[in-house]
Amino acid sequence: MALSDWSYVTITGTFVDYQGNPCSGSVVFESKQVVVIDNTIVVPKQIVATLDNNGSISVSIPSTNDPDLNVTGWSYKVYENISPIGRVPYNIFVPYTSTTLDLATIAPVVPAPQLVSTRGPKGDKGDQGAQGSKGDQGVQGPTGPQGPQGPQGDPTATVEVGDTITLPAGSSASVSNSGTDVNVVLNFSIPKGDKGDTGATGPTGDTGSQGPQGPQGVAGPAGPAGLNWAGNYDGTQAYAENDAVSYLKASWFATAAHAANDGVPPTDEEGGAANTGWALLAQEGSQGPQGPQGVQGAKGDDGHILTLTDLGNITGSVSVDLSTGNVFTGTLTGNVTLSYTGLPASGKVVEFELRLLQDSTGGRTVTWPSNGKWPGGAVFVLTTDANALDYVGVSIDSAGNWTGYPVEDIA
Repeated sequence: MALSDWSYVTITGTFVDYQGNPCSGSVVFESKQVVVIDNTIVVPKQIVATLDNNGSISVSIPSTNDPDLNVTGWSYKVYENISPIGRVPYNIFVPYTSTTLDLATIAPVVPAPQLVSTRGPKGDKGDQGAQGSKGDQGVQGPTGPQGPQGPQGDPTATVEVGDTITLPAGSSASVSNSGTDVNVVLNFSIPKGDKGDTGATGPTGDTGSQGPQGPQGVAGPAGPAGLNWAGNYDGTQAYAENDAVSYLKASWFATAAHAANDGVPPTDEEGGAANTGWALLAQEGSQGPQGPQGVQGAKGDDGHILTLTDLGNITGSVSVDLSTGNVFTGTLTGNVTLSYTGLPASGKVVEFELRLLQDSTGGRTVTWPSNGKWPGGAVFVLTTDANALDYVGVSIDSAGNWTGYPVEDIA
């Protein structure tokens, strides 16, 4: 299975307040589970879905139990950054056998009137109570006024994950609540893949004490002599054995000494064979595919998750204040020239991400500060597709010197 064959599932949801008005904000899906596809390590990143004018989202995310994955059966943590207020973070599974999942059916219910929730189906009308008998010579009184609003629900409500069981292949996934409406305990039933059962993850053992230092090993044999890089080939220069040079889009090393002006270059033509006294070291190849995303680095000293800052619609000269967050999102409504404020203290380096979305026009350009670079001399080009999301990683020091690199987006 290739990375592009990973099963995706569409997640939908609509968020309204208790007056029925659409909410605003975003929903973030995050997982730190390391999985492997065809010997390729993949770490899902945060996937951000922004509510539209109806308070709705629809986002396609990778399934959590694709049978070709290792490991299967992990979960996403969902953060509802909803105005006026969202639920506390909760976990969801995304079975690959599903085509669409609605947060209204898989998210926990929190019975607090301040909270917003996804709009669920309208319930059936309850049965009408039996009419009481008329008292002697009594007359029916007028309808009483509406009673006052009840007190707020228990603010200590909790959501816990209970049992997780594996069903036969082809079964439907399900979630049940073995707790109460206030203290929810979710039990998950997940169908197994067609490649056999995946063993349960055992508990993390206690860290053992450090053992004594072992004896120093026997020194290994001396390695072969290294090459001496001599830069671009110059026929007027003399070269010793194991001198390496660059010539005609390839690198070569001398297998014998060469006198100055001896008229024997490494090769006679681009892509040709090596001349006497030279050997091919490396030749320029075609550009390979982008490598897999690296394993996510450790959290910062404060132990918190990345802070998301929305720059909104941006155009022209834009200054990003690094002291306000770790991840900055923005929609390009025109060409943008970037600058940075809130640089780190002297001797420090900070890293952050820019997540740039283009408006319906597309084809925008981003001009970076001049005192920076892309590794290897590559130039990062913003996609020209409208509504296409580009992730850009940047590290920057106290002098404003920055290094940029594209970040693979799995969403």
